[in-house]
This record gives sequence, C-alpha cells and structure tokens, in this order.
Amino acid sequence: MRLAIGFRDAKMTEIYEILYQMGVGPNQITFFYTACAVRLVLENPEALLFVTKDLYPEVAKRCGSNRGAVGNGIRHVVDRIWRDCPEMIAREMGGNLNRKPTPAEFLIMIARKVQFARAASVNTVAISQSDAFFLQLAGSPPNMTI
Repeated sequence: MRLAIGFRDAKMTEIYEILYQMGVGPNQITFFYTACAVRLVLENPEALLFVTKDLYPEVAKRCGSNRGAVGNGIRHVVDRIWRDCPEMIAREMGGNLNRKPTPAEFLIMIARKVQFARAASVNTVAISQSDAFFLQLAGSPPNMTI
C-alpha cells in the first residue's frame, strides 16, 4: 500500500522524530496516521474542534483509508505510549496526569512540541495565527516575541 500523505518537509521530519522518541515507529500505519493528523493540526488548529468529523476524514483521504481506521489508529498510538511510558506523556502535558489523554489532547501535545522546537531554534520569530494558538495553550517559550 502506498501512502499519499502529501507532506515532505521539515515539520514532518520533526513530527516523525518526536514519535520515534516516544517509541512509535514507522512499521505501523498508525504512525503515519498520527503524523499526518499532527501536521494538519499545525496547519489548521481549528480542526481539533471536530476531530472525528473533519480531521480524521482528511487524514483518511490523504492516507487512502477511512476515518474509523484513522481514529482507531491514533487511539492505538495513544494507548501504546500511555502503557509503555506514561511519565513521558505526563511530562509533556505539564505535570501530573491521572488519566490517559484523549487523541485530541495527544495531537495538541505533539503539535506544541513541534512549535516549541521551531521557536527555540531562533531568538525572535514572526509567528502565524496557528503558531500563536499553540503558544497560548502552553505559554510562550523563552526568547520569543509574539
């Protein structure tokens, strides 16, 4: 099966690296569903408002699948990471986490991580509206002007 995700850029490389660090590898299709979903969230944070209605169908379209498989795949990734290293998710979510994050919360967490990695690479950046959205979710990293 050939995936037509449509993204070949530095952001996807960062997303892949974050998923690798969390123990998810590209040997499962769920890796690509999750990476594509994060990339779409970075482009349009409002997609998180209607995850099952808007985001999953778009990921399915790009990956040649269906929205049910995408939703199940992303939940599988969250379940696996929560089972194998809940402390990593808790740390990324900002402290104590007494429950497994929802898929939308997980996607926000990965997107935030990508945004902060980009912001940390420069002292002052001009940021887009979607970048500002993620920075408001977690506060601005050091050395950033908004």
